[in-house]
Amino acid sequence: MKTRLFVLIFFLLCFTKPFLGQNEIIHNDAYQYLEFLREEQAELDFQLKHQEITSSFYKLASTRLSILRNLIINYGRDSQMNRMPEYHVVLAQELETLIPDGRNKLKKAKPSQIIDQKWLFHKTITKGNTFYILERLSDTQ
Repeated sequence: MKTRLFVLIFFLLCFTKPFLGQNEIIHNDAYQYLEFLREEQAELDFQLKHQEITSSFYKLASTRLSILRNLIINYGRDSQMNRMPEYHVVLAQELETLIPDGRNKLKKAKPSQIIDQKWLFHKTITKGNTFYILERLSDTQ
């Protein structure tokens, strides 16, 4: 019985990791940030279960976390990037808090365009709402 359990655990550890995509993450900071995002999702799940947040807020926040997760996974797999980007996933009505006249500037923006010398516009993603994907540029760039 113990042998079967050991073989099962060994099999799961050796052969399921590639399917989870974890072996492709080469940046430790990406792995740590993904752990943080998992914890944030667990907190949202808890708050929804205990009716501390509305289902619409839950959906919005979960979608934002999902988008961030995909961005961080892509960063983690990119061996050319040497620092984790500071991504911001924002709705149109939140743009003004980051970029003065942000809505108008991003209406005309193209992917990879620098906005106000502080932000790199990546793209928009529509999942129920339209999210703008921005990266804050460091002062040293």
